[in-house]
Order: sequence, then C-alpha cells, then structure tokens
Amino acid sequence: IKFKDLNAYNLGAVIKYGQFSVAGSFMNYNKSLSNSTVDTFGVETNIHVIGTRYDFLEGKYSVSLNHFHSDHKKNKFDATSMGVESLIGKGIKAYIQFTRFQAKGKYIETDTTRVIKNDKSKGDIVIIGGKIAL
Repeated sequence: IKFKDLNAYNLGAVIKYGQFSVAGSFMNYNKSLSNSTVDTFGVETNIHVIGTRYDFLEGKYSVSLNHFHSDHKKNKFDATSMGVESLIGKGIKAYIQFTRFQAKGKYIETDTTRVIKNDKSKGDIVIIGGKIAL
C-alpha cells in the first residue's frame, strides 16, 4: 500500500489592540499520509482554532475564550475553553480553565463482521494549576 506524501500547512495570526487580543489558525493536511484503501471514512483533515483574550489590572489578571474544531477523516471534535489567569507575584501565576468537548466519529468493529459503528462522546474538564518562572 502506498500512502500520499506529507503535504500540510498551517496558517495563523494574532491581532492585539491594547489589552485585547484575537487569534486564529487553520491547518490542512492535504490528504497527507493517507490511502483511500485503508482510510475508508475519508482522507481529509482540517483543523481551525479561534480565541480571544483580555488582560486587565495592568496585566495581573486575564480571561480567555477559545474554540477548537477538528474534522479528521470525517470524525469531528469540538472543544470550547474559558480560562482565568492571575499573576500572584513576580514569576508566579495561578490559573483555572474549564473546557467542554464533544466528539462524533465512526469506527470499524474489529470482529469478523467489520461493521461500521458510530460513536459520540462529550464531557467537561476543569484544570487548576500554577506556573513558576525563575
């Protein structure tokens, strides 16, 4: 089996105005490393991300909202995140992030019937953490 050569690109940009910023990116695999015999659901992969951030109180606090979407061989994944970050002291940050995700995909049953099945999943994730820069 011969797979297509790697041929992908990613474009992205950030626009910042004062304490407000907006960022976005788009990625396309261009059927890279795929073969229509093996990849029965599709050969395309596209990813796009968009986000915004606002810093306030002289950069001591920031809030952000981001959305990620992936369509990988007709399997879809979406995640939306909201975060808050605080500069506690010099080189010390604390943050909390809440993410809600949803996935829809297909798979082939591995038994001898090789039946195509649909699968869905969704959930929430909370991350609490810190960062120390020396």
